[in-house]
Amino acid sequence: MQVTASSNREPEPLALDAFERLGAFVLHMEEAPDAVELSVALVDDDEMTHLNEQYRGIVGPTDVDVTIRVRRPRTSRSPSGT
Repeated sequence: MQVTASSNREPEPLALDAFERLGAFVLHMEEAPDAVELSVALVDDDEMTHLNEQYRGIVGPTDVDVTIRVRRPRTSRSPSGT
């Protein structure tokens, strides 16, 4: 499992390693597979506004925004899809 936390805020007042430890704990408790990645990004209002417009079509920042993207490993399938 890989957990990363990042911030574009300067200076960042929060401990990014605490977010990484929390994420690792949650993934462990949920018995997530080893191939799972979790990224946590702490952003300011300008970046949140940009992300909302780009991915959600909503103008302006939000108080809290959670985006979950699940990528499953590709598997080999026969032409029939089975």
